[in-house]
Amino acid sequence: MELAAKRIVWGKMLNLGQTCVAPDYVLCSKKTEARFIEIAKKALLEFFGEDPESSPDLARIVNEDHFHRVVKFLSCGKIAVGGDYDAKEKYIAPTILIDVKETDSVMQEEIFGPVLPIITVQSPDEAIKFINRREKPLTLYLFTTNKELLRKFEISTSSGSMCVNDTMVHLSGKR
Repeated sequence: MELAAKRIVWGKMLNLGQTCVAPDYVLCSKKTEARFIEIAKKALLEFFGEDPESSPDLARIVNEDHFHRVVKFLSCGKIAVGGDYDAKEKYIAPTILIDVKETDSVMQEEIFGPVLPIITVQSPDEAIKFINRREKPLTLYLFTTNKELLRKFEISTSSGSMCVNDTMVHLSGKR
């Protein structure tokens, strides 16, 4: 779980989430949600320090219109991490949302920003159904060491690409 959470956070916050294959949401069980958040907080601290707004490693939102669009997502669910923003600087803190509904605006379009909703599911089958109800993702990130579960996701979902146990590295074209 530690490596998965750290890699998801890294992939999401690369260029402040303004990449087309940044993770848009996390599916996990209610049982693992708190642990994921705990590890994600530590990773954010490691990556951006105590004051992310002053970190030279944290980008800014590209323009004012996009800033306001992403800020609206902060009202979805509950903020578990982050949530700060500064319009003058086009800064939005790395943010993790919980208790997000599938119908919330943050789940209806590509986020393209530093907001990461967590959706809890009861089982891998429920995760697959959730993925398949939505528009086909450009990339599906799966974290598992279970080969049968990996195969199940490969067979039962459709995406532009699938990256296993990492994020973003598939863009390099290296295996």
